Amino acid sequence: MRIAAFDLGSNSFHLLVADAHRDGTFEPIATDKEMLRLGSAVAATGHIGEELASDAVEVIRRFRAISESLNAEEIVACATAAFREATDSLAVVDRVEAEAGVKVRVISGREEARLIFDAVRTSVVIEPAPALALELGGGSLEVMVGDGRGMDLAASLKLGVARLTAELVRSDPPTAADARRVAKAVSGTFERLLPEIRPLHPR
Repeated sequence: MRIAAFDLGSNSFHLLVADAHRDGTFEPIATDKEMLRLGSAVAATGHIGEELASDAVEVIRRFRAISESLNAEEIVACATAAFREATDSLAVVDRVEAEAGVKVRVISGREEARLIFDAVRTSVVIEPAPALALELGGGSLEVMVGDGRGMDLAASLKLGVARLTAELVRSDPPTAADARRVAKAVSGTFERLLPEIRPLHPR
């Protein structure tokens, strides 16, 4: 079955068209990517806004046209941190469906972590186990602990690149003070998670 997957992230939107097989493997047919940086806008203002919403609609409309030209039988579109937190998220999702003809599912941080860890354990031999896996995006950092059988811990932390930059970085290039603010935020957030990670003994 040929499937088109739209990953609507906080920094960028990704398209993957692939032939999916019954054994769980897939063969990529085409990929595309567009940088929209929704996470920066959401971190700064709390919403996506009219201009970026229009850009999102146009990119998704283009992704759909590519998918249909390649005879994709199904389109799956998932949105992550920026959509989870934007005050106008529902309005943007409704607009995408109305104008681009694509239904978008906004997934939770835990669901995002589960999907990421499924990808990790099917593509990497986790040995020695368990493993600590981290996936850094624009709006969030997913932290997972698990092995080849599955995931034992999942957390979605508000430590995405776009978020940290919008909230804590004042200069370009960042100053030493900027770096200290970021390091303090990251360290403080991880300190609160460590009591859950340590008993799992990730190796």
